[in-house]
Formats: sequence, structure tokens, C-alpha cells
Amino acid sequence: MRYINVKILFISLFIFNGCMQKDKFYVSSGSPGAIYYPTAKALCKNFNEYDDKYECVALTSTGSDNNLRGLQNKEFDFGISQVALQNEYYNNKQATNLRSVMGLHHEHLSILTAPNSNITKLSDLEGKNVNIGNAGSGSRLYFAKIMQAKGWTKASFAKAYEEKSSAIDDLICNGKVDAAIYLVGHPNKIFDRAINECGANLLRLPAKDIELLKKTLPNFANSIIKANTYQQQKHPIKTLGMQII
Repeated sequence: MRYINVKILFISLFIFNGCMQKDKFYVSSGSPGAIYYPTAKALCKNFNEYDDKYECVALTSTGSDNNLRGLQNKEFDFGISQVALQNEYYNNKQATNLRSVMGLHHEHLSILTAPNSNITKLSDLEGKNVNIGNAGSGSRLYFAKIMQAKGWTKASFAKAYEEKSSAIDDLICNGKVDAAIYLVGHPNKIFDRAINECGANLLRLPAKDIELLKKTLPNFANSIIKANTYQQQKHPIKTLGMQII
């Protein structure tokens, strides 16, 4: 079977009259401490070093879904989003004026499990304490699709946390959750702390789960988080990422 790593993170532009006449333009990103916000800050820092006519300003947000809705409502000028979610908006005619500007990095559907959680497959999440992601994030939106495919509701878990991705390492390290779902690029500091300092593991999905996810998330493709991405992660992790369309 052929596995691919795919660039899935895009800056999306909503084109409307008068945008470039502003002294400032705004990039909506994600929560502080996660991935999108420092990415937006770095992009703005680079732009502002070389342009003295406009000022780029990075905004925090709840994530990809929030950013796409905000672009459509003209709340800001640019937003960071998973490309598969952007394509869903475009194909469903929710936001036909969105345009991809550039790809930034790879992302993978990642399930982080606490030590001694005894979670080895998707069905083991049932009855556990699970962070399903905050409303407005791509992680939450896509895990909601998985929950629907499995016939789950929030009541299917001992407790369904809805914390932002930037809180995942604290939830794991403090023993509050057995697992957390995050659509994210690797390596990153949240997983580094949870895995290397707190003994968490990336879930190695069995073939049966991979096939279910392919049917549930048709815009995703086979991907691998390489072995030794984190010091205590000795094995490659088979999962799914996003295709560029």
C-alpha cells in the first residue's frame, strides 16, 4: 500500500472590494499555544519586516471552521484552514469566493492516548474520558463525522471534554483524559511534552479502523507519522492526512 504525506494547511483569502485600501489586514488563526497562531504571527512578522505600507495582524480564533465562516462574513481578510475543510465549503457553495493562497505544512489525524489507558482501536474510546476538540476547530468537525459513523454521541464517553488543542498536553499529563483527538502537523510541542514527559502514546490504528476512516473522510489519504518523530515514539504511526485537490 502506498502512503503519502500531503500538504493540507492553506491560507484562504476572501476577495472583496476595498480590502487592499486598509492600513491593516488581519489573519485569523487558532488558539495561543497551538499551531495556527504562531504560524500566523510568523507570517505577519515576515511581511511587516519588508512592507511599510500595510500592517499584518495575527488574530486568535477557535480554529478552521471559525476562520472559514469569518472569511465569508468579512470579519477579517485571511484565515488558516485545513484544505479539505475549505474544499467542503467551496463544493457545498457555502463560500464560493474563497481562494487558496499557499500550502504551509502536513497534518495528520492524530489520537493521543494516556499511559495505561488500554486504548488500541477506535472502539476503545467508548466509555473513556476523551477530549473531542473545541467547537469551531477542524479537529472537532472531523471527529464529529467519525462519531456519527460509529453511532456515538457525547454520552458514549465517560466524559467528553471540549477543550482547545493547546490544552491537550495538560489534560493528558494531569490524568484528566484517556485520549485526545487533534488534526495537526508533527512534530509539535504539545505532543512532545505529552509523549516524552508524560508517557502518552500516538494510537496506531488497525487496518479495520483505517478503512472506516477512509469511508467517513473521503478527502483524506493514507499517511504516516514517522518513527522517532518524538524521542519516546519508536514506531511509525499509520493514519490519514489530507489530499490537495
